[in-house]
Amino acid sequence: MAVNVGTSKVQEMADVLDVPLQVVISGSHWVDAMNHGVHKGLALGALQKELGINDDETVVFGDYPNDLEMIKAATYSFAMANAHPDVAAAANFTAPANTEHGVLQVLRAYLDGRTAL
Repeated sequence: MAVNVGTSKVQEMADVLDVPLQVVISGSHWVDAMNHGVHKGLALGALQKELGINDDETVVFGDYPNDLEMIKAATYSFAMANAHPDVAAAANFTAPANTEHGVLQVLRAYLDGRTAL
């Protein structure tokens, strides 16, 4: 569920409704509200297990705090150049901004053999 209000307001609504939610910033005007313990890092871990791969065989890209757990679950973690400061601090690498198709630039450079991860 994405809501165009601040995290404290969504958390306040969840508390009034007695709904156990965690609220995370997911964009400049958005927050994610989800069940406690559910996050992209958990989903990535399940995918890694299913594919039989580990952190060293995983590349992820993120820009907002809702990506933090995912960023921490991969050796090749990229923060976009325009990422939230917390994401930039947690990532191991920086990709060009998402407004400059940073994910595509990094993957294309790697797949074309112009750079190594």
